[in-house]
Amino acid sequence: MLGKLKEGIAGPSLEKAHGLLTEFNDTTSKIKALGLSVQNVGIKMGVPPEITARVVGTTEALDLAEIEKLAKENQENKLLGTVLEALRTAASFKEQLQGIGFKGLTVDMKLGLLPSVEVGLLQ
Repeated sequence: MLGKLKEGIAGPSLEKAHGLLTEFNDTTSKIKALGLSVQNVGIKMGVPPEITARVVGTTEALDLAEIEKLAKENQENKLLGTVLEALRTAASFKEQLQGIGFKGLTVDMKLGLLPSVEVGLLQ
């Protein structure tokens, strides 16, 4: 009985993971176009499945016009939209951030039941 329960959970969980991977791949390819790189990718197979990744780069990647263009072209990708909104906020403070001494940034993404995006700044 436990085996059948696991099989019943594994199928939908695997399908959800494939959907998350598709969205993740689309998002990361677009983010790389901004000059950022993807590191530390993790896949958690469970209920619910999760994908985590860290994107890193310099504050030079915070080109507001490019971020807004990418957002307009990819309105259907909700994860990308969330990441771009976080980057857009950081880009609006780019000059002040560089004046303080921040030269790098990280974007931590978590895809799953409750997706989240966090932007960090590095000196």
